[in-house]
Amino acid sequence: MDIDEFPFPARDAMNMEYYSKSSTKVQSRGSYNYATILSSRGCVGHCSFCLQVKIHDKFRNHSVDYVMAELDGLLTRYPE
Repeated sequence: MDIDEFPFPARDAMNMEYYSKSSTKVQSRGSYNYATILSSRGCVGHCSFCLQVKIHDKFRNHSVDYVMAELDGLLTRYPE
């Protein structure tokens, strides 16, 4: 399955203010907004001690266009 067919996360169902708190690690920069973006599923490592290969049997990545569209959507919806 092409993972670009998956919809973007339903961020409107989450408390996005949680993701705009001040970080204690970056005190000099003050508060900032952030969000995570999933650009791939799986892992290319196949480490013997890791269960990732059992969960995702192969590595698949989103296209650059998909990732850029998600970034554009985030910047448009959450500009600050």
